[in-house]
Parts: sequence; structure tokens; C-alpha cells
Amino acid sequence: MEENNIPVKPVHKTNKVIYILLAFFFGLLGVHRFVAGHWFAGTCYLVTFGIGSLLTLFFGLGFIILGVEGLVCLYDIVKAAMTTADDFGNIVI
Repeated sequence: MEENNIPVKPVHKTNKVIYILLAFFFGLLGVHRFVAGHWFAGTCYLVTFGIGSLLTLFFGLGFIILGVEGLVCLYDIVKAAMTTADDFGNIVI
């Protein structure tokens, strides 16, 4: 899809309530980012969770990584909650 020879990024809408619930319950795994169509960000969440979990199991240092990831997930929740939904309850993240 192009407009005036400028590539246009396709818009992927997701339900606001589902996005927030997925971010709350499965946020560290990045499920909410996969649902929103952000595959790279979801993969980064998943890899970071795996690394943080392994470091926690073996060295006890992964809590810092998981804590930072949790704060980023909390930011995603607040950002989605503050975004205005359309008539169908969908938002663009």
C-alpha cells in the first residue's frame, strides 16, 4: 500500500480490554505484543524472560532483568489504558 509513492505501514488494531488483560497476566512473556502485531517486540519480551529466568535459577541475578521487564510491561498497560478506543473498543498500539 502506497500513498504518493510513500510506503504506508498497515494499521493493526487490537481490543483494548484484551490487550490490557494479556499484558497484566502474561506480560513478561510478551503475549500482548504478539496479539498487537509487534512480533519483534514480543520476541524480545520472550527472550528477555528466558534469560532472566535462567539467571534467576542459577545465579539469583535475574530478578533485576525481570523487574525491568515488569516495569516496561506496566508502561504498556498504562499506555493502553490511556489510549482512546474506537467505537468497537479497538486501539492502535
